[in-house]
Amino acid sequence: MIFCSTLMRILLFREIGMALTPLDPTTEILPAGIHTATIEEIEEVFGQWNHSEQRPKLTVKLREYLGKVRLADCGCEITLNGSYVMPRIVDPDDLDVIVAVPQKVLDQYEADTLPFYQFMVLDPWRCSKLFKMDLKPCAIGSSEYNYWEREFSKVSSKRADAHGLPDGTVKGLVRIVL
Repeated sequence: MIFCSTLMRILLFREIGMALTPLDPTTEILPAGIHTATIEEIEEVFGQWNHSEQRPKLTVKLREYLGKVRLADCGCEITLNGSYVMPRIVDPDDLDVIVAVPQKVLDQYEADTLPFYQFMVLDPWRCSKLFKMDLKPCAIGSSEYNYWEREFSKVSSKRADAHGLPDGTVKGLVRIVL
C-alpha cells in the first residue's frame, strides 16, 4: 500500500519536473542506477514527515554533513542509499552513504595526515556519532567503490520480506550534487 504522502510526492515529482527520476509507483523505490539530485530534491522526496519524525531528523543531519563536506573541499562524491531513499520505510535507522574521494585524499586519510576538517567527513566513527550515518569512504572509481555501489543497490531480504518486495529487488542510489 502506498502512503498518501508518498503518492503526493510522486505526483509532485512529475508535475514540477525534478531532475531526480520518479519513484516506481508500485514499489516506491528508485529504478536501478545512479540518480543525481540536489539536497532540496532529496528533502522533498525522501526527507519529509512520513508518519514519523525520523526522516526530517535524518535530513537535518544530512544537511549538516553536506555543509562539512563543502568546507572540507576535498573532491568528495556523495552517494546516498539505504532505507532513507525508500519512502515505504517509515522509520529509517540512519543515513547510508558512500563518500568517494580522489585516491590521494584517501591515502592521506589512511595515513592520518589530513587536516581535521577533512578527516572528519571521511571518518566512519565520527560520522556515525555526529550525523547518524553509516559511512563508507573509498577512492573514486575504485573496486571498493564499485563493490559498495553494487551492495547498496540490493534491497536486503529482511526489507524485501517486510515490505512485500520480490527477493532480489534492486533499487537506485542518489548521487548528491554539491
